[in-house]
Amino acid sequence: MDRIKALFTWLRTHAPRMTLPNLISTCLVLVVVSVAPHQAPVLTYKLALILLAACACYMLDVSLFYYAKPSGYLAQPWRDDISFKPSQADFGVAAGCQALFIAACARRCLIVCAGMLAVALAL
Repeated sequence: MDRIKALFTWLRTHAPRMTLPNLISTCLVLVVVSVAPHQAPVLTYKLALILLAACACYMLDVSLFYYAKPSGYLAQPWRDDISFKPSQADFGVAAGCQALFIAACARRCLIVCAGMLAVALAL
């Protein structure tokens, strides 16, 4: 169990963003491909389109709402503090900006999810 915690801690501090979910999804795709190998090209095509939609919608949110990004409502710039405390929140929100922070996070989530869902349903 300590090895798994150490791996998660290492991934969180040293690996690029979203490494763990990417590893898990890659393993799941490999399981599906091993069960039904004739579906591999279709699966790859659909996954590529959904990932493309996620990236495009994220970039759309960043470009449309440049001055309302969620990191703008933090008490201090998140890049300044690299220490990790497991029992505390990673970064504090500026006083009086909690509702704006929640709205900015929800907006980004809704835009990305709506784009991914639209592409997935269009397939």
